[in-house]
Amino acid sequence: MSVTFAVDCGSLPPPEQFLLDLAERLQWSPICCSGFFDEGQILSNRARSWQQHFKYLLYRPFVSERGVEVKLDLERCYVSLPPLAGRADFEMAVELLREFLQYAGGCIKASDGRSAASAAELKAVFDDQWYGEYLQNSLAELYYMVEKSPQIVLELAGPVRPFLFGSRLSTSLKASGGSVFEQLDKLWALMLRTQYYLLYPEHQGYCESTIYNLRVAGAEGCAAAYFPSCQGVLVPRVDFLAFDGLRGGSLHLLPGRCFHSRLPEVLNPSEIEFLDEWHFALAPLKDSRYSELVLSLSADCLNH
Repeated sequence: MSVTFAVDCGSLPPPEQFLLDLAERLQWSPICCSGFFDEGQILSNRARSWQQHFKYLLYRPFVSERGVEVKLDLERCYVSLPPLAGRADFEMAVELLREFLQYAGGCIKASDGRSAASAAELKAVFDDQWYGEYLQNSLAELYYMVEKSPQIVLELAGPVRPFLFGSRLSTSLKASGGSVFEQLDKLWALMLRTQYYLLYPEHQGYCESTIYNLRVAGAEGCAAAYFPSCQGVLVPRVDFLAFDGLRGGSLHLLPGRCFHSRLPEVLNPSEIEFLDEWHFALAPLKDSRYSELVLSLSADCLNH
C-alpha cells in the first residue's frame, strides 16, 4: 500500500540544489537520485532543472530501504511513500513536503483521504500512529498476496536493485515469531543488505554477476548468471547459474530449482549468503575449491 502526498509546487530551485539545501538543513548525508548523473558522472538535465512527469527516486545510501518517489506537473509536487518504507524514508518524505511548502504554501493532500493545512499540521496528522498503521497494512497486504499466489515473486523497487519477496521469505519471517514490527525489522535488515551489498567494505572486489542469454538446446532464451573462479558475485533472479567446466571451453549450468536446495549442501556458510527471495552472493573460490564444487554437484542438478 503506497501513499502519495500532493502539494503546490511554487518556484523551486534546481533539483540538485533543492536536495543539497534540505540535507544541509537536516544535517544529513547527501540525498541521492539515480537519474542525476549520465554515463561518465556528468550532471544530467534532470539535476539542473525539474523535469515534468519524470519520476525522481530519492534515497539516502545505507539508510533507505525503498527510497521516496517525487514527481511534478505544472501545478503540483507529488511525494510517494512506497509500501514498507522504513523510518528513514518516512522522515525523508515528511521533510520533502515541508521543503516544498516553503516555496508555495497551501495544504497537503494524501491519497488515503487525509490532509494537513500547513507544515505545522503535517507531523500532527501523519504521526507515528499513522505510520504504524501504514506499515501494518503494507505487511498484511504483502503476506496476503503471497499466500493467495504461492508461486508469485513480488518485486519491490529499491534505490539500487529490486527486492524480491515470495513464499520462502514470507514463511521464514512468520516462523521467526515476534510482533509485526519485529518482523519488519528483520525484513528491513534484509532489504538494506540486498540494496548496498556491493558497497560494503568487506565485499570489495565483488561484482554483479554477468548475465547471458542462452542458446543451448532446451534452454533457448533463458538467462544464466556466470560465476567464475576467484571472483565474488551477486546473483539476481535467473534461470541458471553458469560455471566453467573442468575442460577448457566447457560450461556447466545449474538450474534455478537447485539454487536454494543444493548449493547450501555443497558450500560452506561463509561461501554463500541468501539475501531476498532470489538474490544470493557467492564468495570468491580458489581454483581447487571451485573445481571441487563443480564435481560435488549431483548429475541431476548439473547440466551441460
